[in-house]
Amino acid sequence: RKRTYRDHINFYCRYFGFPEHQRVLITGDFLARALQCKIDLRDALPALLSGTALVHLSHCSLHHIEARGDDALEELIAARRFAKWTCHHKEPLSERECIKQCLGSDNKHKMWVGTMSSATRLQLEKIPGIPFVFINSRDIMVIGRRSKSSEDAVHQRSLAPSKALNQELALLRRLMPDVKP
Repeated sequence: RKRTYRDHINFYCRYFGFPEHQRVLITGDFLARALQCKIDLRDALPALLSGTALVHLSHCSLHHIEARGDDALEELIAARRFAKWTCHHKEPLSERECIKQCLGSDNKHKMWVGTMSSATRLQLEKIPGIPFVFINSRDIMVIGRRSKSSEDAVHQRSLAPSKALNQELALLRRLMPDVKP
């Protein structure tokens, strides 16, 4: 498993420009599951991602935790220990929409997403370059598989130089028709 994780991390570093020091934007459900499983995210995420990891929580996620009141007191205390990601929403959005807007169409901040919601993962998998972390049914934190959109984006980039080369060859053939390749 460790080797697969290293391959995933290298994939996002090489092809999408992720830094060695990772940022992880987590949702309230991910934090709740981590607390339920007694996982300390400040220690577990750097170990999982083989380096340093700064854990962020959006203001919208914090608002949703606060809105649950006394039922989520432990989560609220834990959430306040993490760095806050400023999402610039006047009114709090759903966590899924907030994260989608924070990451944008290209994940320019190069963030990992920690979420337990499969619907959120499915929606964000459509955007290339967004890696996921979640806690599986055996209470183990895992790195999610690469999305098809990320694989396709890398494949398209690898084809781009050959397309340019084909265009250059066609131009040379037009300019010098009597020279054979």
